[in-house]
Amino acid sequence: MECTVHWMPTTGMGFVAETGSGHLLTMDGAPDGGGRNLAARPMETLLAGAGLSFGTVSDQSFVLNGQVAGIAFVAAGRSHFREQL
Repeated sequence: MECTVHWMPTTGMGFVAETGSGHLLTMDGAPDGGGRNLAARPMETLLAGAGLSFGTVSDQSFVLNGQVAGIAFVAAGRSHFREQL
């Protein structure tokens, strides 16, 4: 698995990631960090992917048996980046 991330300097702190499967994922930073708040933050994207991977693996047996109509979960994290500046 691989991913190529391109920084788009004309957007401030915008990034586009191209996944190994050929999909594009747009990310942006917060305005106070030079971004324009046009997309999810990179760490939010990471958290969503980790949460989805856990949810998919842990509930896969139910989905395969047709017992689940939908799944929702909350993943939370905290960034200490601003506190370090």
